[in-house]
Amino acid sequence: MKKILTLIFVLAAFTAFAQHNSQNSLDWAGTYKGVMPCADCEGIRTTVILTEKNEFTVKMQYLGKKAKEYKYSGKVIWNSGENIITLIAKGEDSKEYYFVGEGYIQKLDADKKKIDGDLEEMFKLKKADEYELLVFDSGFDFWLSSSGYSINQYSNEYLRSMNMSYVQEWNRRNIQGDRRFESYIDYDAFEDYNKDFNYKLFMYFKYFEQKNRVKLIPGTGRF
Repeated sequence: MKKILTLIFVLAAFTAFAQHNSQNSLDWAGTYKGVMPCADCEGIRTTVILTEKNEFTVKMQYLGKKAKEYKYSGKVIWNSGENIITLIAKGEDSKEYYFVGEGYIQKLDADKKKIDGDLEEMFKLKKADEYELLVFDSGFDFWLSSSGYSINQYSNEYLRSMNMSYVQEWNRRNIQGDRRFESYIDYDAFEDYNKDFNYKLFMYFKYFEQKNRVKLIPGTGRF
């Protein structure tokens, strides 16, 4: 399934589905989301990010409580011959187990068994859409390769924050009828865009500023 939002570039969201049954063939790397059961709150909003480097990040938010988001990361270990992964957090002895299916992961108990009962489905986290940025401007790729910028200069959190500001200003000018801002950008502040996506979008805004000699955000450096 592909969703396309057109500007001078495309925000393409896609999730691939096929029949697989092993670590090597299963499309397992990505972001998984859901709300897991909680004994003393409304639920635990959970995001698990798995990378092809066998690393993970878990983000948890206890709904109905004032506590901030809890986040940790570590290594992913595949159980030999099984579609089961072990998450081992940095600096901790505890382990978490997940069954890896097509388009979802399911949290298991300490014995690596599925948690049966009425709440079984709530222990499944579904794979989120992945996003790709396609720029329809022949000068952008050359500019990016020769700009002197590097993705390693920025954190994904910084890129996300800057993109939110850029998008807000872009959309304001689009609504006012400025023809340089060809269409409205639908950038979801609550979506987990990957760093490559955020970096390319951020750099497009930089490119647009230089090309058109216009500042979208005052005080953000050279054209």
